[in-house]
Amino acid sequence: ENEHRRLLHAFIQQLDEFNREILILYLEEYNYKEIAEIVGITESNVGTKINRMKKKMQENFLTLNKNDNEIR
Repeated sequence: ENEHRRLLHAFIQQLDEFNREILILYLEEYNYKEIAEIVGITESNVGTKINRMKKKMQENFLTLNKNDNEIR
């Protein structure tokens, strides 16, 4: 669990400020409408950005797990 938190923190830090703000609001359980109002974009754009970040995060975790398993 600590490793996952470290990886999530590292992922968030590599995002630009705008996407970082969106992801942090999402992790704080704001809904898409609230996030859209806060950052000034449409709800559908919020959804698209969050889905892209989730996909990228999953790819990063899978790559790290694959590399970790190859080392063992």
